[in-house]
Amino acid sequence: MSYPFTPLQLSLISGLAIGIPSFLLTLERSSQLSSQGFLKHVISTAVPCAMTMIVYMLGIGILGQWLHFDAKMYSTYYFLVAGFISFLVVFIVCMPLNRLRAIVASIITCLFYMILLVMPNFFGIYPIISWQVVWTIPLCASSIFVMGAFKEFIRYLYKQHEKRILLKR
Repeated sequence: MSYPFTPLQLSLISGLAIGIPSFLLTLERSSQLSSQGFLKHVISTAVPCAMTMIVYMLGIGILGQWLHFDAKMYSTYYFLVAGFISFLVVFIVCMPLNRLRAIVASIITCLFYMILLVMPNFFGIYPIISWQVVWTIPLCASSIFVMGAFKEFIRYLYKQHEKRILLKR
């Protein structure tokens, strides 16, 4: 099995889910500091997202063997699910949503899917409106809950760590 993404696919996800939002959101005026600490905030956001991505990429590999995917179908599923999870992360990072954040997150998400709707062959995937791609819908929808479960697990680990620190004192 080869690497699940092409450089072109990663460029689209990186540019739209990381580059543009981070550039635009850094221009936003903010005097609010994270009450939980920077590192704790980053870990509690990044780790659940990364774990969700890993679980879904492995799951697609298993699903693909069961459904006899060809290389292009694997690429389609990996790309669409990774894109969805990446834009889900954008919305999570933008919480609490204000006008600017909602506009940025919505536009880049729509732009991603509109690009794929118009140019699927350019990215080496099947058209996103086809019967072969129908299983990406429940995969994407369930990723919201899986990411939430990982986020709760990270919170639980932090609470356990804080309890151990308090007991040592």
